[in-house]
Amino acid sequence: RMTVERNLNFKIADINLRVARDGVSAEWGIFDPLFTATLEARDVKSQGSIFTTMVGGAGQGLAGARQAAAMGAPFVEMPAADVRRQDGDTAAEIAELRARLQAIEDALGAGFATDYRSTVRWRTRQASSQVTQQLPTGGALGLGYSVGRDYMQPPFVNINPAYSQTAQLWMIHPLPFFRDWGPLVTMAGIRLAEKTEATQRWEMRQQLINKIAATMSGYWDLVFVIYNAEVQRLALESGRNLLRINEIRLRTGVGTEIDVWEAKAGVAIRENALIRASQAIGLAQDNMARLTRVTTLTTTRTEATDWSVRMIPRDAPTWREFAVDEQKFTAEALEKRPDIRQAKLARERAEIRRKVARNQRMPSLQAFGSYGITGLGPNTGRAGHSLGTFDYDNWSLGIDLSFPIPNTRARAMARQADKLVEGSDLLISQIEDVATFEVRKGIRDLQTARQSIGVGQVQVRAEQEKLRGEMKRFDVGMATSQDVLDYQDRLAMGQSNLIGSIVAYNKAIVDLERARGTLLQSLRIAFDEKDRISSLEPTETGR
Repeated sequence: RMTVERNLNFKIADINLRVARDGVSAEWGIFDPLFTATLEARDVKSQGSIFTTMVGGAGQGLAGARQAAAMGAPFVEMPAADVRRQDGDTAAEIAELRARLQAIEDALGAGFATDYRSTVRWRTRQASSQVTQQLPTGGALGLGYSVGRDYMQPPFVNINPAYSQTAQLWMIHPLPFFRDWGPLVTMAGIRLAEKTEATQRWEMRQQLINKIAATMSGYWDLVFVIYNAEVQRLALESGRNLLRINEIRLRTGVGTEIDVWEAKAGVAIRENALIRASQAIGLAQDNMARLTRVTTLTTTRTEATDWSVRMIPRDAPTWREFAVDEQKFTAEALEKRPDIRQAKLARERAEIRRKVARNQRMPSLQAFGSYGITGLGPNTGRAGHSLGTFDYDNWSLGIDLSFPIPNTRARAMARQADKLVEGSDLLISQIEDVATFEVRKGIRDLQTARQSIGVGQVQVRAEQEKLRGEMKRFDVGMATSQDVLDYQDRLAMGQSNLIGSIVAYNKAIVDLERARGTLLQSLRIAFDEKDRISSLEPTETGR
């Protein structure tokens, strides 16, 4: 439990998962309606030529001539001789206007007027707003509204100042089978973010599995060194008992001095072995403190590993039979291992990018259209009323085609995407081979350790009987102290080997569960819908 709750790698993986989850939410933001608003004030000062062009643009008929004559010489760009009769113009009206224009020309002393000294001012105040909505199929839909006020000096329009209101609905959309069409392209970022979130979810489980496996392995290492130290202590005690016996035998004249020295040498060797075993306990306990991260508050109120904590295992070096099914275990590994799940998700991300890249090779053909209504009046109310009549509407339809020649970038990116998919397939095959190898290796290690346990049990029983017999021979003077020491060492070695085999067997179970991808399941570790650990119960595999 401490490994799960305090492990830094797991905490980092959990943070990365939450970051990835926020990334998904961020990508969905492309469908948030976009509201924009603009306030604009514009004041333009121009020479009269800009308006003489407009007068000329009115046509060489009576209306244009009347405006030119009314505005005076500085704005005239229409010779009197160019005034032609149009429908509705009477001969008398034309003659009158020609006379007025001719008078202006004569006053200026030129064939026709092009005086640019006069100044025209155009003032505009406008407020506009727009809401744009991205469509899942690739297009965009917008609704806009604007109000404005235009004032011209000198006046050239019939309504001055002029108030306007405009409402417009527009849409732009790629056509099917062309670039940027369809949800696949529009929602590619969302799908990639979702795959990244799923990848981080499996990465968090991978970190947890690795850390739990390392902790359980360290735990069984601690079990071994503690019980091995106990074996060495018992061997040392046996050596000291033999030394006392030999000293008594020497004092009573039964034994020899060499027997005493042999016993002392044996005691010294075993004391040295016990010292090394005790050192191994300290190292194993420090390793467990590191793996479980038992912490304490420092003077700066930050957490740090408490190296003074000494962990004592609750388990004796026992073992249980573990049924093996290579075919089943291999299938489970290929289905449940987090690294394989991550590799498959990477392949899915590459496939999404490939489909998008292939789409980007296509020409861009977009249809666009808009419909709007406009109202104009001498005040805001009249402009709004005019807008509501729908008398002044406008619409547009069209298509827009674009295509880079020879489209080098899109083609190159499509080739890159194809290669990334191919590489992802190879990576999956590689990881599956590693998973199969680790399962087969785990089964062999388990079977080897199981056989070693059986051999070790026989060896310990045999060494115990041999030592008993040797002690009887020693009591009647038929064996030396060295013989007894040798048999004691053999028994200690056999006991140590048996403990080592049991520990190796339990570690092999942990490694096999990790290789199968079922370690969390075997420990009854589950996650809720928010990827928080919902249960954590010990099993016989370890605590």
